[in-house]
Amino acid sequence: MPTCYPDGIDLKTKNIHGRRYLYRDPVPGALEYTIYRAEQAVSSTKQMSVVGKTKEMMFLYPFDKNSEVDKRAWYAVEATCPDNTQKPVGDITAVKV
Repeated sequence: MPTCYPDGIDLKTKNIHGRRYLYRDPVPGALEYTIYRAEQAVSSTKQMSVVGKTKEMMFLYPFDKNSEVDKRAWYAVEATCPDNTQKPVGDITAVKV
């Protein structure tokens, strides 16, 4: 049974046609990805809310370019491996929203 290896893959942001995306390189062997979000800095995905599951490498997130406040949210991604284990993809990342 193949194993997935999320080591060395970081969560990044990308602006495409005015929309903001979280993205990362694919995790070899991963079946899907779980996206987590928190409104404040946390140390574990257990303290975060699940906002979606995807098989894609990018995930659209809310961003208000007209906001007068520099607000952040914290996102994390976990890969689901063929043996049903969840493995973190990079660190919990603060993203401007």
